[in-house]
Amino acid sequence: MPGKILGLDIGYETITAVHVTGSTPSYDVDDIRIIDIEKAGGIDSALKELLDGNTAPGSVCITSLAARYCSFRTVLLPFTGKKKILQTIPYELEPLLPFAVDDVVIDYLVIDQTDQSNLFTAAVPTAHITDLVGMLRENHHEALIIDIDAVPVALKLMSAVMPGEYGLLLDRGSRDTTAVIFTNEKILHVRHYFQGSDTLLDETGSGTEARAAESDAVRSEAYRKFLRDVGNTLNLLGLRGDLDGNLGTVYLTGSGADDSLLKQETAAFFSVPAEPVDLSTIGTVRFTGETEQQWNPLTMNRALALATRGIKKAAGFNYAVGAFEPQRKYDILKKNVKSVAAVLITVAVLFGIDLFMDYRCDRIYVQQMKSAIRTIFTETMPGVTRVVDPLQQMRTALNEMRKTASGMSHIGSGPTVLDILNAISQQIPPWTDLLITSFTINGPIVEIKGETDNFNTVDAIKNALDKSTLFANVKISSANLMKKGSRVGFDVRMDVTTGAPPVHTVSSTAP
Repeated sequence: MPGKILGLDIGYETITAVHVTGSTPSYDVDDIRIIDIEKAGGIDSALKELLDGNTAPGSVCITSLAARYCSFRTVLLPFTGKKKILQTIPYELEPLLPFAVDDVVIDYLVIDQTDQSNLFTAAVPTAHITDLVGMLRENHHEALIIDIDAVPVALKLMSAVMPGEYGLLLDRGSRDTTAVIFTNEKILHVRHYFQGSDTLLDETGSGTEARAAESDAVRSEAYRKFLRDVGNTLNLLGLRGDLDGNLGTVYLTGSGADDSLLKQETAAFFSVPAEPVDLSTIGTVRFTGETEQQWNPLTMNRALALATRGIKKAAGFNYAVGAFEPQRKYDILKKNVKSVAAVLITVAVLFGIDLFMDYRCDRIYVQQMKSAIRTIFTETMPGVTRVVDPLQQMRTALNEMRKTASGMSHIGSGPTVLDILNAISQQIPPWTDLLITSFTINGPIVEIKGETDNFNTVDAIKNALDKSTLFANVKISSANLMKKGSRVGFDVRMDVTTGAPPVHTVSSTAP
């Protein structure tokens, strides 16, 4: 890792920079700066003011993107090769993303890898990366690494998590909060919440200007409401089997975490310790000059985590790839003249060899590519016995899969799958004892399989669905006592009324 690194944290209201010298695990903090964006006249002016005042020009810059820009998903693939993973991930994520897969940059972290790959992916719209890289280049800087939000902080805290437990990091800002769930070995999940210190009391009917006059009781209730949302996320991950062990500690950081009542309510809600984070105590971090007096861990942890992050793949996400890679790599990495000369000589030799072997190498390469494409096709589509044009056949198969996955593509402007799910959720009372084990859409026919407490509840579910204008011919195909226990398994089928208007009402009942 280069000796001089600038960790750059761009937030809503401030830009924080921590400059260090050294390499893992020992760093000297020799400069800390924080710029108020509003006072500087906007983010462009604030960034220019900060970078113009950088006391160590030529440093490697590591920065991050806000979690609010990212779409996080867990993906399970039946293979482990990096090349196949990079080829397959866009197709796996395409039906899950709220934007076109061609308009995003995707990176991933490995959760678990045996004969399969369990991956935690993050897709970021290309436009956000373009804006960030453009601002830096306008100020004669380039980012060697672009990570995500509080992920580098969580990676630094892994060493504090006990085996068999998982940690929860709440990075609370003025307008939003990022939660990172992790073990001592891996990142499990990242979740963004539009709730921060300035918006905390808005839901109780109080504006931020009245915060000082609010009673502890009102603030406590607002904190508990937010913590219930976080708890729901943990419960969902637990039901999916994504969490390892029990929650050990909740770590608090960010400008909005400087509140003893938040620490108190968090510890009480989760029944585990809640601790403010100070990354300067992890590893060997030494402050030089006046930097120790300037150090404010809650607001500067992210910048320090970026500066001391490291550049290996396992260190986190990186979106400084392709068109967003630094254009001045040799200047950034400070290659000496001899190294550059050696590289140029090697390139010249290889170029000369290529002139003599061009035709042969190209022919071998084409054959290898055809063989690799055919291998990938046969492994991905084992049911296809006649392979003529693997690429075109794969495109045709993927188009058919997309049509099948949409479930209602023939209906045109009729109800979507989300409309159907929403209508079912609206019709069935939330207190109903119901576990859905299978949900299938086959053309205009919807089939729901599940289990409940008794036959009367099955009839109640059927009658409730019958009342919806979106469904017709609601029938109970089967209802039988299950082999284990006294619960009733059932199968309900119904037709979707294509002329019914889409349902847009969203239930406000908490899960």
